[in-house]
This record gives sequence, C-alpha cells and structure tokens, in this order.
Amino acid sequence: MKAAPSSGHPCGYWWVVPYPVAMLMDLYLLATPAAPPPEMWSVAWFFDLFTRHYGLDWAAFLTAGVSLWRLGERHKDGFVWGVVSNVFWIAFNFKVVSVAGVIANLFFLGIQIRAWINWNKDAKADPTHAHAADAAPTTNA
Repeated sequence: MKAAPSSGHPCGYWWVVPYPVAMLMDLYLLATPAAPPPEMWSVAWFFDLFTRHYGLDWAAFLTAGVSLWRLGERHKDGFVWGVVSNVFWIAFNFKVVSVAGVIANLFFLGIQIRAWINWNKDAKADPTHAHAADAAPTTNA
C-alpha cells in the first residue's frame, strides 16, 4: 500500500515552487522514460557517472579549484573564476532542485563581486599593504 504524502499535496515540490509549476515538473518527470542503469564499471557506467548533470558539477568543481589557486597566488582574476564557478553551481543546483544550494551560491556570488570591488581599496589607503603593487601603476625609470 502506497503511503499518502504527509501534507496531502499531490506534488513533491509544493514547498519550493507554486503548484502549477510543480505539476508541470512532475508531468515532465513522469513522461521522461527512465533508462535502466548501465552495468557497474562498464564504459557506459563511467560515461553516465561523469555526464549525469551535463558536466555542470565538473565545470563548477574545476573553476572553483582554479579560483582558489589564483587567489592563493594573490591574483585578482581568482574572483572572476569564482564568479564563473558560482554560476555553474547555481545551474547545477537548479538541475538537482536544491533551493538551498541556489540561495547559498547567490550569496557566495555577491561575496565574490564585493571582494573584487574591494581588492585594491586597502592598497590605495596603505602603501605597505600586500596588494599595493597591484593598485599603484609602475613606472620605468
């Protein structure tokens, strides 16, 4: 015997999106034929494992790594890589229907943009700051 949802709502997304949108999502999921999973350790299994989310998770992971590496090397373009990573994570979280993930990455995106804007403010105010060389133009004498 199948248990009824505790809320009595026929749709599992009722708390995330409005009812008509949730119904369309359910219809899409019901209409999409589910392929049987490939045999474990086969080439098809590995392909499915790495492409299940259209590569969004891999792109997000790699760009986040590049971002952290560049920021660790004190390069301002690390923030750009971070913004790109956040965009990939937001797309991934939309695909897996994770509202908390979308909200968290929007928050992180705002922090990345704020850090990009504030990168040289301290250097301009204090010439002994670690990033003073980035803020002041160099002259060849």
